[in-house]
Amino acid sequence: MAFKFYIDNQLTDQPVNDTGLMTTIKRDFNTNGMVITQDVQLVYNGNNNLNSGEVSGYTILKTAFDLGQCTDLTITIYSQTTPITTTLIYRGTIKVPSISFNKQFITASTAVQDDSYYSFINNNKSIEYNIQSITTKNRLAITPPQIYEVDCFDSVTGVFGSSIGDYFRGYRVVDVFTYLISAISDNKVGFYSFFLQNNPTLFIFDGFSLANPNTDPSVKVAYEKLYDEIKKARNISFYIDTNDPNLPVLRIEDSVFILRS
Repeated sequence: MAFKFYIDNQLTDQPVNDTGLMTTIKRDFNTNGMVITQDVQLVYNGNNNLNSGEVSGYTILKTAFDLGQCTDLTITIYSQTTPITTTLIYRGTIKVPSISFNKQFITASTAVQDDSYYSFINNNKSIEYNIQSITTKNRLAITPPQIYEVDCFDSVTGVFGSSIGDYFRGYRVVDVFTYLISAISDNKVGFYSFFLQNNPTLFIFDGFSLANPNTDPSVKVAYEKLYDEIKKARNISFYIDTNDPNLPVLRIEDSVFILRS
């Protein structure tokens, strides 16, 4: 069995440590999440003896690094079972600023992060976003979630707000998660939750809109904070659905559902 390595869709020569690849499924007990990692640093050397159709992996990494930009490279690894049959076994991300070089041995070393949780979500999970923003963290277009009017019971007056025309405006939790995942991943990771879709009573409000009925909310929240708060109230876990390799989907579900999957 042979492996084929592609960096930004370009077939490269073999890393010198290609036999050391190890894919691991890990459970994060702090978040109840399950993630897949590639536990290896890929090392390319300055190979000038390339096979037909190959590009030097060392050259690709050095060229990207020398540009001095905080960018990502996509790495895909295929298993070649026959001369004409390959199967995608891993898709990940190389953070260009983290590439290191050994000038004595002419090698480039780089960690590989999964192309979903660790590369986009974990790195940005504590960033607060104004839910009314129309751009992602890198200024790509994004649509804010819909605002809903919710009727609430006032224990002081003993009546529902709707009886006097008062509604309280807020966001559905499932819509905010969808928005935040798009915002922190620059639309590279999707979101879905059967569990949250079927819990329509979970909403987010801000203090001002609760104190002033019929007023639009102005909510700022980070993915990590929202997930932790919902985890306190519901027994949730997450995992990355990679059925479509081109669009990984973070799924937040009931923990029992994930254990059975």
